Amino acid sequence: MHPRLRDLDRAQGYFLTRDALAAGYTTSAFYRARRAGEIVAIRHGTYAVASTWRERSEVDRHRARLSSALERADVGHVASHTSAVVLHTDGHWGLDLSTVHLTHPRRRSERRESGLAHHRAVLPEEHVVDIGGVPTVVPARAAVELSTIPDTERSLVVMDSLLREGRMTVGELDAMVTHARNWPGTLHTAVAASLASPLAGSVGESRLFYRLWRGGIPAPVRQHPVYDGSELVAVLDLWWPEHGVAGEFDGAVTYTRLLRPGESAADAVVREKVREDRVRELLDCGFVRYVWHDLDDQDRLVVRTRRALGLPMGAPKVSL
Repeated sequence: MHPRLRDLDRAQGYFLTRDALAAGYTTSAFYRARRAGEIVAIRHGTYAVASTWRERSEVDRHRARLSSALERADVGHVASHTSAVVLHTDGHWGLDLSTVHLTHPRRRSERRESGLAHHRAVLPEEHVVDIGGVPTVVPARAAVELSTIPDTERSLVVMDSLLREGRMTVGELDAMVTHARNWPGTLHTAVAASLASPLAGSVGESRLFYRLWRGGIPAPVRQHPVYDGSELVAVLDLWWPEHGVAGEFDGAVTYTRLLRPGESAADAVVREKVREDRVRELLDCGFVRYVWHDLDDQDRLVVRTRRALGLPMGAPKVSL
């Protein structure tokens, strides 16, 4: 492998056919390198070093495909939809990263080709921002554009993440929803935006909140502080004061994140249990914990929560 190609691959995640030819490869030598598995095609005319490509995450692969698509596109193309989302935040879940999305205001029509979706839309100057040298739509527009592709749950996860990270405000999101009210495919947009909140502490909490809402569970207070005098004992993910029940979502990294210097994971678990017991005593409440696995079974999740809250079973479900 020529050092120049390795340098390009390391710096930007890809190289083009013309880069290989400039490095001295003949067409036949380049073909042999591909057949030998040293080089992998990541889209038409775009390649990567196979060994490093295999090690990259799906997000990094998408960003490499996006950069290469913009390099070969006409001036004026902007990263949009899913491609803009992955530039603004890592807080997403279940998105299709196999397709790069570009928008241009002067395209004659929208078009899809292998791994690339071309969109046509008016792009006011205030809707475009530069992210690390990549022209992209602003976070609020990216979130609303995304809502025209996947379902409400995936859209909500992104909206919550962008709000939580301060990438956009509720006002900016609401204004963009109004701006897009006549766009095709915005069936889920207003619903997701109405549920979105900067108080969602993680991707998992966003998914949990959506699934509880969909199951007809009353909306809880989120990020509720619990004090013992002046001491902050806990901040609850979910709190149903009318029912006297607290809820917490434990992601896969919860206890690792809670570790203090010199502590083991077991120490953190014990400390978390002590904290939970103090919350129960202070609020005289019930306590329900959720984990990622619970999100895989909507019906069981809702039944369990209804039982904890003392609610009747079999309430209507929301279909979105």
